[in-house]
Amino acid sequence: DQYTSQPEYWKSVKDIVKDAPSTLNLIFPEVYLGDEKWNQEVIQKIKEKMCEYDRDRILEAQEPGFVLLDRQTPHVASRKGLLVSLDLDLYCFDRNSQSLIRPTEKTIPERLPPRIAIREKSPLELPLRK
Repeated sequence: DQYTSQPEYWKSVKDIVKDAPSTLNLIFPEVYLGDEKWNQEVIQKIKEKMCEYDRDRILEAQEPGFVLLDRQTPHVASRKGLLVSLDLDLYCFDRNSQSLIRPTEKTIPERLPPRIAIREKSPLELPLRK
């Protein structure tokens, strides 16, 4: 995503969200990845927020399916995409993989541990991307 490494983008999103329930509180944008201690603090806050959202039923379970996205950009009036839930056991990010689910861009293995830590024993499941 074009905003992955832009802290000002994430700050503007936080300014919009403020204290409202949001999946923004459940993700760890790569731009904020830091040292191990910092990462653990962020991961703990994400897990606490997941438990709160689960306890308070903030998010609603959905039937399997697709979500059609349509957004405007400075360059096009309509940019469409599909969001789908996939079985990550079928995913492989190795460059020459022939698995059923492969990335469209290079995966940086050093960025995976915080993502994996968030998912361990988490009550909610979200996409890894923004």
